[in-house]
Amino acid sequence: GKSWYAPCYDAVGYYLDPRNFLTEKNIFMFESLAYNASQDVSVAGVLSNSFMKGSFTENGYTKSYAQAFIDAAKQANVSSTHLASRSLQEMGSEMSSAASGTVKGYEGYYNFYNIGAYSGEDNYLKGLEYAKKQGWNSRVKAITGGALFISKKYVNNGKDTIYFQKFNVSKDRTTQPYTYEYMTNIMAPESESSSIYSSYKKGGKLNNAYTF
Repeated sequence: GKSWYAPCYDAVGYYLDPRNFLTEKNIFMFESLAYNASQDVSVAGVLSNSFMKGSFTENGYTKSYAQAFIDAAKQANVSSTHLASRSLQEMGSEMSSAASGTVKGYEGYYNFYNIGAYSGEDNYLKGLEYAKKQGWNSRVKAITGGALFISKKYVNNGKDTIYFQKFNVSKDRTTQPYTYEYMTNIMAPESESSSIYSSYKKGGKLNNAYTF
């Protein structure tokens, strides 16, 4: 693309070193991403300042985005706040074209996690091509189908923290270390953990018990 650059050695080293993120805010990049029902109440807070703060209507029913992520989380056994924050990270607060359902050639298809959207200019089109092949022709299908993908390939495959999804460095946790990074953005774990922290703080949940 035109706005992204390959990181220098020192930048990779900084974001790779977990000691730089043992703070009240960024500790959440090391939180377990397994489903935990107590986190469901924080999903609306994650989405509150984005296009997903309300509801959508499709196929004759109306559902809030928050509830769609919660339902998908239960089905995939993945943290609902993780799914919401991951989607926010990928779609942005103003909505990426991948979540619009209006892209020419991919009308009615959605990809809320940019799965298959490998790096490069207009990479979201690769994600929509993946969504079309998967039959994600509704928001619910895309949110749920993407959650199941994240569960199978990442959370329930040894990469069960935001940190390990980016830096898959532990040979004890997976049979294929150093592979299957979720995103190329080296700053993603920091920004995702910040949004999770903010939602917990807004909801008065920071004193809850969490597994790291």
